[in-house]
Amino acid sequence: LLAASGLLVQSLTNLRALDPGFRSTGVLTAEVQIPRTRYPDPSGRTLFFSTLLEELRALPGVHSATATSHLPIGDFGNIYRANAQGSARDPERIFLRSVFPGYFETLEIPIRSGRDVEPEDQEGSPWVVILSETAAERLFPEEDPIGKVVELPFSPNPRPAEVVGVVGDVRLSRLEEEPEAAVYVPYRHHARTLVRFAIRTRIPPATFAGSAREAVRGLDAAVPLSRLATLESLVSDSMAERRILTLSLTLLALLPLVLASVGLFAILAYHVSRRRHEMGVRMALGADAAHVGGLVLRQGLSVVTAGVLLGLGGATAGTRLLQSMLFGVEALDPPTFLGTAGLVLGVGLIACAVPVWRAVRADPKVALQAE
Repeated sequence: LLAASGLLVQSLTNLRALDPGFRSTGVLTAEVQIPRTRYPDPSGRTLFFSTLLEELRALPGVHSATATSHLPIGDFGNIYRANAQGSARDPERIFLRSVFPGYFETLEIPIRSGRDVEPEDQEGSPWVVILSETAAERLFPEEDPIGKVVELPFSPNPRPAEVVGVVGDVRLSRLEEEPEAAVYVPYRHHARTLVRFAIRTRIPPATFAGSAREAVRGLDAAVPLSRLATLESLVSDSMAERRILTLSLTLLALLPLVLASVGLFAILAYHVSRRRHEMGVRMALGADAAHVGGLVLRQGLSVVTAGVLLGLGGATAGTRLLQSMLFGVEALDPPTFLGTAGLVLGVGLIACAVPVWRAVRADPKVALQAE
């Protein structure tokens, strides 16, 4: 149990230190869905969300604001198959995102080459796309993708789109999974009724919740602003199941460790009481405290050592079942196993300390008289 909890703690630490490809601190997120019956045309949806974005950007303390069909981490989104125009290779699996201008700036996703989505990418203008690095490598291996054409699998016919930029990879689904191939299209080219907003602020983002609701209500009182949360909390929530399992397993491991140490102390205390006369005789005949203490210590540590060896054997078999839940650490991680063994030995040594201390401080005359 201790070895398993140690591995999970290390995995959780590795995940927290991982770079997701964007900066989550200082960003407030929210979701807005407009009724399709009231906004049937893509131009009407674009106007509503563009106006709302301008309202949000004008709020005091807002550094930048953007909107997208899907936020990174936990928001899987639409999965398509796309390929380079004229390629004979099998289509690649991609995550498609509709984004507004400023998306990469707000989330601080680096632009590797080319440009960002611009206001000039209007409905009716030629389609353009921005690829993640993984998508660029898969669709155009060993080529410069800027200026190339990607075929997006929209019904009824694939839609060609020119590649105008390449951005850094982002972990789109879960932190522990490698970055997926992502294709970003201007929202005006693929307008949705459900949009997620991201607002980077200069002050604590939670303070903007009321102002954001007022901005939405001012445009359409019937449209709600929902799922308000900081992007940092969304990233943290994606690890909630792992944290709960780690905490539960750690508590399950610490409880028997405490019980074992208390039991070991009780057994050794009883053992000392039964050998009090013998120890009194030894000390009366000239045995020093170190010799008498060593008798008790060896008795206790022999039990602890046997338990540690058996426990390491069980841990070697049991932690293999956790391999699929580990990140950045192997199931048979030597530092974790050595640390666990050291912890148990240390606790056992402390449990032995009090009986040993009592044994070496005992007055030989009292011990002999008591017998």
